[in-house]
Amino acid sequence: MNNRLMHVCFIFFLLSMGVGFLSSRAGATGNAILAGFPFEKGDSWIYQGKVAWQVPDSEEKREKSLTWVVSVQESWENNNLKAALMKGFVTDLAFYEEGKKPGEYLLLRAGDIYYFLIYPERSPELWKRINDPNDPLVGLVSDDELFLELPLFPEKIFGETDQITRNDSMYVWVVQEVTTKTFPLVKGLVPNHPYEEYHLVYQTSPDRTDYYFVPGVGITRYVYLHHGTLSEVDIRLVEYRSSHHTK
Repeated sequence: MNNRLMHVCFIFFLLSMGVGFLSSRAGATGNAILAGFPFEKGDSWIYQGKVAWQVPDSEEKREKSLTWVVSVQESWENNNLKAALMKGFVTDLAFYEEGKKPGEYLLLRAGDIYYFLIYPERSPELWKRINDPNDPLVGLVSDDELFLELPLFPEKIFGETDQITRNDSMYVWVVQEVTTKTFPLVKGLVPNHPYEEYHLVYQTSPDRTDYYFVPGVGITRYVYLHHGTLSEVDIRLVEYRSSHHTK
């Protein structure tokens, strides 16, 4: 009788541990979704690093260290869509030229999962549509503008529908790994606080893009490499200014 009682108690213990584990996993996933890419009006990110490029119509190659600022100029939100008008983005630095100015981008979040980056060629048109109360906002974005899909986890693949079935991990976003690290040199972040940093890679035949992303903070490092005409970028976050509070 005692043995049966002990066996039943042990089973209940295992079940309670399993429920607790699933709850913690669900909570972690929920937190990962909620702590996405912050973009309230006034948020800004300051990066420093190096760029290398080839002067147009020339064989001359140049390299320089620089500081690049990304900031949220305006933000907008309804029930399912949130949008931010950005001055600058890290991708400005691909194919850099001397004197290049930050572009005007649009960052869109659909629900709590999908993030779309709209480049300067389309951002004015979309920002106008978003602010039109009579526009149903149908067909606003395309899947080739998707640059983040939460939650993230190692080996996750996301991107364009036409490319997602590829078996070579090309032309899609791939989460390479997640590491827990501190950022003692980044102003605006808690020096000894452990942050989860996700390494995302997008590789094509002519180039490769690497994002390092921390939920609730944003992009902490951006690396770009073009295999033909010289264009190389490697910048890291040195300061994050939140419109709400210090992270």
